[in-house]
Amino acid sequence: MYLLDCSYSTVFKRLARGHIPAPTGHDPRPYWSNEVIRQHLGISESPSTPTSKTGHAINCAGSKK
Repeated sequence: MYLLDCSYSTVFKRLARGHIPAPTGHDPRPYWSNEVIRQHLGISESPSTPTSKTGHAINCAGSKK
């Protein structure tokens, strides 16, 4: 939501319309991997970009995976 600058409900409206890629997984909330987010936003990975050990991005509830 932060990267897309929109609300929770807007994320799911865009997801339903196919404007956002399907979530990478659920735990029980949906989450997207860093790779999927980068591809969607057209961002290439740089060496200075911090990544988690699991490679997960921020999920819709705002917590880190």
